[in-house]
Order: sequence, then structure tokens, then C-alpha cells
Amino acid sequence: MRSFTLALFASGVAALPQSATSKPAKTYQELAPVMAPAKIIEEKPLLRATAQRRLTRFGPFDLPAAKPVVPGAMEHGHGNAGGVMSGNPMSGMNYAALLRGDLIYGVASVLDGSMDPEGVQVSKTIKEGLCQDCSILSSKIDAVFENGTRADLTSGVYLHHIIALNGGRENKPTNALNDWVEFCSGGGMAAKIGGKAFSALNWLFGSSKPDVFAFGAVDEFRQFFTTQDGSLNSGFYRGKDDFIYTQAELVNRNRQVNLN
Repeated sequence: MRSFTLALFASGVAALPQSATSKPAKTYQELAPVMAPAKIIEEKPLLRATAQRRLTRFGPFDLPAAKPVVPGAMEHGHGNAGGVMSGNPMSGMNYAALLRGDLIYGVASVLDGSMDPEGVQVSKTIKEGLCQDCSILSSKIDAVFENGTRADLTSGVYLHHIIALNGGRENKPTNALNDWVEFCSGGGMAAKIGGKAFSALNWLFGSSKPDVFAFGAVDEFRQFFTTQDGSLNSGFYRGKDDFIYTQAELVNRNRQVNLN
């Protein structure tokens, strides 16, 4: 078992949790329970002297040790297109549920299906630890051990991916999520499934259609909502009642049990 926490640098936001369930969820709250921050640290501003910079940590969470290697087993895959995996017997994905219109069950089963055989899926809602009624200049999401060391490939534990969606504001004029998914997939069945998945998320969010707020992966990077020197008067606005939905996959490649 390897223990880690999720670190979110504020000039931005995000978070991580336990695995989503493929049982028929009836509400958004069942699909992604609320998670409170474990620690909030105020940091020195990077982009503007008048701005605030905040590191919000969630966790700790435990990952099981990696499973024994099975000869001929698939090591990693993303299916045919668009990051939608197919043909993985270890996956809990239920594409048929999405295509027949059983949206909540379909989304829950997709979120429970790993892109990596060693992956652990996590889905949570964040309502605390991030600024409200504010404009965010930059965001960064990462997985770290409890001592603050970044989890990466050299440690055998890493963040496969995380996406953070911001919800709460109603009557938005546009929502690019479905267009983005179909563009990435290149069309075909993957586009239909991807579009259905995000339509289901939109439905779960109600009239508050989600915006893509932040994302992260094994490579370390940051999102900017202004220029990299902070000179452009722009940002990602979060309303006073906004919340963050996060979905992530974490991977432990270590074959032994780790207790630190």
C-alpha cells in the first residue's frame, strides 16, 4: 500500500479521492462525494505581487500494491481513439449503458474503468479550500507523497491523469466539452460514447454546465489563464457558489507493499 496526497497550487484548483462506483448511482452526490481539504498553505505569489497563491492538499489516500505480472496481459492502452479504452477485461466500463441512454450508470461505469491495469479511479467534489468569487490566474494539479515529494515514474507511483470541471454558474452561453471530445476522438463510435459521457455529466450538473478548469498527468505542467508574466488582465472566474468536480486515475507500479 502506498500513501500519497494530492496537491493543488492556487492560483488554481483541484483534488483527488477514492474510486468511483459502477453501481447505479442515482445522484451526482453518489457519483462524486464531497471531499474536504486536509491542509491549506499560503505561498508567496508568483505572477502578481497583489495576488494570493495557495497550496491545497487533499488526502492522504492509499494505493494497493501492483498486481503480479501476467504473461501476455495488456500493460496499458487507450482503446482505438480519443482516450476511450476498449477491449480491457479489467475495465468496468459499460458503453452500452451510455448508448442506450442510461446516463448515470454509464458515467459511473466509465469512471470506474481504468486506462491502466494498475490504475485506481477517483471521483470527488470540492466545495472548500479554493477561493470563491475570485479570478484565478493559474492552476496546477499534482500527486505528492505525505512528505511533499512529487510522485512520478521514478517512484513507481504517478498520476495517470486528472481533470477538474468547474460547475455552479447557470445559463452559460456555450459549452465546448462535447465538441472537444468529438474532435479528439476523430469521430466514429468513440465520438458517440464520449459525447454521451459528457452529456451525462452536463445532465448531472443540472443547469450549471461544467467548464474545464484544470488538468494534470504524469508530466508536470501548469495552466495559465493570463500571460505567463501575469500582465494580461484576465483569469478564470469562480462564483461564490461554484464547486469543482474531479476525476482522476492514479497508478502504483511497485510490486511490493509500501507503508510510507
